[in-house]
Amino acid sequence: MTRRPLSPRLVLALSALALAAPVLAQQPTGEQLVPPGLLAGTPFHVDEMERESLAEIEGSPIVLREALATSLARNPVIREQLLGPVVSEAELEARKGVYALSFFADAAAAQSVTPQASALAGAEDIDLRTQRFGAGLEQPIEASGGSVRLGIENQIEQTNSAYASLSPSYVPTLTLELKQPLLRGLLLDRSRAQIQLAEIDRTQSGLALTQTVRDVVRVVEQDYWELHHAMQIVRINRLALELGKALLGNDRRRFEVGVLPKPDLLDDEASVARLEDDLVRTRSALRAASDALRRDLGLPLAGPGLLAADQPTADVPDVGPVDTLVARALAEREELKRGTNVIAQRSIEAEAAENDRLPALDVVAGAGLTGLAGSGRPTSFGGEIFESPFTGSFPDSYDSLATGDYYDWSVGLQLRVPLTSDTADYEAQVASVNRRIAERSLTRTQQDVELEVRRAHDDAATAAARIETSTTAFLRARDNLESEAKRYTLGASRTDDVIRKIEAYARALATVSRARADHRIAIAAVERLRVQPGAGGHPRADR
Repeated sequence: MTRRPLSPRLVLALSALALAAPVLAQQPTGEQLVPPGLLAGTPFHVDEMERESLAEIEGSPIVLREALATSLARNPVIREQLLGPVVSEAELEARKGVYALSFFADAAAAQSVTPQASALAGAEDIDLRTQRFGAGLEQPIEASGGSVRLGIENQIEQTNSAYASLSPSYVPTLTLELKQPLLRGLLLDRSRAQIQLAEIDRTQSGLALTQTVRDVVRVVEQDYWELHHAMQIVRINRLALELGKALLGNDRRRFEVGVLPKPDLLDDEASVARLEDDLVRTRSALRAASDALRRDLGLPLAGPGLLAADQPTADVPDVGPVDTLVARALAEREELKRGTNVIAQRSIEAEAAENDRLPALDVVAGAGLTGLAGSGRPTSFGGEIFESPFTGSFPDSYDSLATGDYYDWSVGLQLRVPLTSDTADYEAQVASVNRRIAERSLTRTQQDVELEVRRAHDDAATAAARIETSTTAFLRARDNLESEAKRYTLGASRTDDVIRKIEAYARALATVSRARADHRIAIAAVERLRVQPGAGGHPRADR
């Protein structure tokens, strides 16, 4: 049986359609701009044609996991906030230092020479030399705002008075003092308030770091899938342009032999020009998307472009009920925890300000032991010689102290009431206003989080529906292109009509790509809402 030769018109049309075949296999989603059904029923085979394949888009491929890891490692805000918990911990320890056990010591020497007007002074002028030295421990009480002080003080006196039976004399004194506030400073004082604020600041630093990680992951994932979509649009427009150029070349040959009128050729050239304009715009969008991702990764914008190597999954996972996502977000989102902590800080400041308005009523109690010893000097008074029973050395004075025979104790109240409290009243009013502002800010943040969750849930559901509807539209556009191509091969359609069907087909395929990218971005947003506390602070980077 003799094979009927193909007409030049049919061969040119099919060869133009076949130009896309080498690149179609590169389409990540599996769709082909020119479906193979166009060749059905013909003796034409693609591998019999000489053809030039389109060059790949230039750039360095990168997977999402690598992009996330690079951005988290290079992000300057994260690197700065990593120091936040360290600084907050150091500040907290510094604040707690006010309640540390402290040691104190003192030493002093003095001399005075004073004239005496009384014969009972023991000398015309008294030369008194005194040495004092002591040490002790002081412990503030954090629970009640009081303090305990234990000290030992030693005094050595030497005098020229004839009536001093000990010179030098050694007088050690052991004292124990307690001061406890009953009103101002009992439940809270400035020191305890600063410690509580520092503890909240430490928590805030960790929450700020976790929130920044979430934000960085969100931006990187969104820009990554935007880059993937921009790549698909460029590929689609390049294929459409090649098909248009092939058909235009066919029409130019037809015009040269006088088969095609010039107005039709001009229409075809205008259609191809539109395709070229679309490619120029999409190339610019691709570079912008690549630059956005390079910025996220901390890379110079002047470097080579990036390519998204991962492909969006074809499955449509169930995002779950929106109320469950809202409840989890309200319980776990870092910005809400930070808002709650701000309210706690403002409450502490308000409580401290209210404390300053109270009168100061303190219990002051003390007890002490005293010893005495010294170098004895017999003294004459009224013709009789007296000797001190405390004659001894410096250590003997401590033996006298240890007997407990010489003691003193006291208990009392100290009251201080400021006659004016304008400053304290103003600070308390400001603190109360700041707390109400923080509460309203938290309410707004809760509303924003709930709105974000519901939008993310709705976006995921909408994108899933768009994938289905855009796929249906894409199939219809493919059928239209196949039908128009068959009419073209039969001479019943113009080249401009075929190019318009190619444009419609390309737009439908781009819509599918857009829906899949939006769905992947929406699913990533929902997955961030599902991250459990302690799971690393950000979604898994190995998707």
